[in-house]
Amino acid sequence: VGAGEVRCCRIQSSLCEEGDYGKILDGLDAEMLFALATGRVCFVYDLASRNKRRGVPRSIWYGVEFVRFALTRWWLGEAALPESVLLRGKNVARYWRGGGLEFRVGEPT
Repeated sequence: VGAGEVRCCRIQSSLCEEGDYGKILDGLDAEMLFALATGRVCFVYDLASRNKRRGVPRSIWYGVEFVRFALTRWWLGEAALPESVLLRGKNVARYWRGGGLEFRVGEPT
């Protein structure tokens, strides 16, 4: 990958902890969303994990999974959603389907 092809986008782990789903999605830039929508390969790096025992940052194990779920719902509809999304052994798909995704991202244009 050439230096001109590298893009950065931040998923804040604090927003994952707070369950502030709207802000998580508002933080994704249009270029990343377009890359995901068109099937481009996106590499995710996060070296900021404070939990050395588990070693995987919350922005990866929670944030990326949430973004995948939310974008699937928006782009492909409810029928395309997975039955289960396991986060640390707990299925959160029902929560995200039920009321966890009731938010608005930005204002309609």
